[in-house]
This record gives sequence, structure tokens and C-alpha cells, in this order.
Amino acid sequence: MKVENSCGIKTRGITLLTVTAVLAFPKIAMAYVGPGAGLTLIGSLIGLVIAILTALGIILFWPVRALIRRIRGKQPTMESENVQETSPESVNKKK
Repeated sequence: MKVENSCGIKTRGITLLTVTAVLAFPKIAMAYVGPGAGLTLIGSLIGLVIAILTALGIILFWPVRALIRRIRGKQPTMESENVQETSPESVNKKK
């Protein structure tokens, strides 16, 4: 059985006002954050920013790279030229 207060709206309003006042005016925390924790936080944030900027740079540079390849006519790379053939025919020719 649910029993309601006849002043339910006033009670909720006072509770909300009290919670808001407590959260709006916190007491000073006597806490110490050492240099190791601070440097770790700064390093993590810098790493995160660099990772996001790198990802955005790669995504934004992708169409430019495709355009450059299209203009050049898809020239083969140095790696593909240095690969030796290992087919049975090429092995037999070397012998």
C-alpha cells in the first residue's frame, strides 16, 4: 500500500533545493595529487590528442593520395619491383 504525503510537491522541491545547495557549495578538499599522477594525466591527454589528430589526418589525406596516384598513372612501388619470382618456371630457368 502506497502512502503519499499531502505536501508531496513541497517536499520534493525542498529536497531538490537542498541537494542543489549541497552540490553547489562543496567544502574544500584537502587532497594532494602528486607529480607522478599529474604527469601521467598530462601524458595520457597528449597521447589521446595526437591519436585523434593522426586519425583525422589520415582520413582527410586519403582522397588526396588517391588523386596523386591517379595523376601518376599508378606507378609500381619499389617493393613490388624487388620481389623475386618463385614460380616453378623461373626456378627451372635459373638452373
